[in-house]
Amino acid sequence: MFFLISFHSLFADEYTMEEVVVTGTRRESLYKDVPAFVSVIKVDNQDKEALLESSPGVFVNSYGAFGDALSLSVRGSSSDQVLLLIDGMRIGSGSSSGISFLSLEGIDRIEIFRGGASTLYGADAVGGVVNIITKRRGGNYLDSTLSYGSFNTFSASALVGAGSGDSDISIGAEHRESEGDFEYKYRGENLIRENNGFVNDAIQFKTTQRFSKLRFNLQTRFEIQRKEVPGSYFTPTPQGFERDSRSMILMGLRYDAHSTALSFNSSFIYHNLFYYDEIFVKRSFPSISENFTTQNYIKIDRRMKGHLLSISPEIRTEFIRSSSAGRHSRSIYSLFLQDEASFFEKRWILLPSLRVEGSSDLEPHSVESAYRLGLRIKIVDELYVKANAGTSFRMPTFLDLYWPEDQFARGNPELRIERGMDMDAGFGFDLGQLRGEVAYFNNSLQDLIQWAPDEGGKWRPSNIGKAKLTGIEFQMGGEIKKYLSAELSYTNLRALDLTEGKYYQKRLIYRPENVLSLRLKGGFYEFMVFVEAISNSWKYTDRENNKENRLPGYLRINAGFSTPSFAGFSMEFLGNNLTDKRYEEVPGYPQPGRNFLLELNYKI
Repeated sequence: MFFLISFHSLFADEYTMEEVVVTGTRRESLYKDVPAFVSVIKVDNQDKEALLESSPGVFVNSYGAFGDALSLSVRGSSSDQVLLLIDGMRIGSGSSSGISFLSLEGIDRIEIFRGGASTLYGADAVGGVVNIITKRRGGNYLDSTLSYGSFNTFSASALVGAGSGDSDISIGAEHRESEGDFEYKYRGENLIRENNGFVNDAIQFKTTQRFSKLRFNLQTRFEIQRKEVPGSYFTPTPQGFERDSRSMILMGLRYDAHSTALSFNSSFIYHNLFYYDEIFVKRSFPSISENFTTQNYIKIDRRMKGHLLSISPEIRTEFIRSSSAGRHSRSIYSLFLQDEASFFEKRWILLPSLRVEGSSDLEPHSVESAYRLGLRIKIVDELYVKANAGTSFRMPTFLDLYWPEDQFARGNPELRIERGMDMDAGFGFDLGQLRGEVAYFNNSLQDLIQWAPDEGGKWRPSNIGKAKLTGIEFQMGGEIKKYLSAELSYTNLRALDLTEGKYYQKRLIYRPENVLSLRLKGGFYEFMVFVEAISNSWKYTDRENNKENRLPGYLRINAGFSTPSFAGFSMEFLGNNLTDKRYEEVPGYPQPGRNFLLELNYKI
């Protein structure tokens, strides 16, 4: 992990059972009434890796640099099987093209739906959903930060807002950069991570307008990253360079009547990726990719006696123009239905849902359906049980389908949709000062898309993969003393490859079997101190599960403090990886050792 790890996430208030969440049902619901297992993480301005890892069932593989590529797994899924949202609208996946690019400026909280969610959100939500909920502040305010840390890491940001009861508007800007020249060891020799710099600039705008029963939301964000790409220490790219830019426009219109709510939401995402390596292009060409994605849906919620019905037709379009995949497009049409039925004064909540989705470029397998059934039973006010079962699916990417044939590889336009069937069950409790949840999950996947050499030796994707993902999740937290609290989370994962052949019942790569996180925090008069320990077990790096190629586990310890506000100013300090542990999460990509960060905040 790198910098900015868990400042405000550790100092802010944690979720309560009365917290309002939206990801588990696609509408505002109390946490205690949602059948799905959803993590709620309060945030301000800090590193997304640490925030995501604080949720049980979530694993992040980092390539070892501020702004570098990340991949996200939920309950052992691949990163392409995790759907990334902002305020409920799709912006990408948990792969490096999605989660690495995301900034947390202006974010209120992160909600993580753990389990298959294709019924709610469509294709690609096989492992889970990460929903970024932006801040909704009223009045006039200014939030600004200035920070400096190890390896010449610097950032500055400002968010200005103004508003009254019916109108809010905010605009923000941020700049982040780092040289990333940390020291690491390779074959017993101390080396410096070179060509590892990073620069990011972004601006954003958001407004909310209210007219009686009508509410209009608009938010935009424009961001560009310029980063050096060092490669692995096995195959370094000392002159690799990447320019990654993204534009995002989200719009929502909602009308609330007595028992009916009607909403229309629309989004436009543009992503441009340019990769250049002077050594590489002497015998080839730079890699250029442009992606356009639009999403439009209407949603109707109708409250009846004991029921809350939802119906939502949706249209998405995806377009790619790429030097590797060529020029292609697809249109996706879907219909979502859901009924929240409550019984016995809401002690029993039953949540059946269904989605039918079709794609224009996957004939003859162009129509897919998914269902989900959730149940929450309140045993007593302090104890509840949950259970869920359903199906999910993921569509092949443009690169899977249309990679142009060359001497090394070719795509496969006959690929089928990946499918999953999952269930989970568990219980939760809330004793006031102590709360927690325990869950068991089981996810069976088939028709997994895997790239492998064909008879002619060319790499080609096929639907040959099967996998089974089972495990246990546990989280508990609360106050120990008046000025001291603790948060504990643990995940045990068994991720097996069930593909017929020599890899049958081998462990899937890059999935740790055990992850444990413990945080202690305390303070008085707004002066806060925290200590955090994160333990990851070993993980395999090859499908044969050779023990000599396993990445060893590690224990990482972080600590920091936050000062009270004085005349609007406050300060935060972080020491990360205090034991200077040298480890890797991906082979050939070392993680930085001990590092520090100091942040100055000014708010009015």
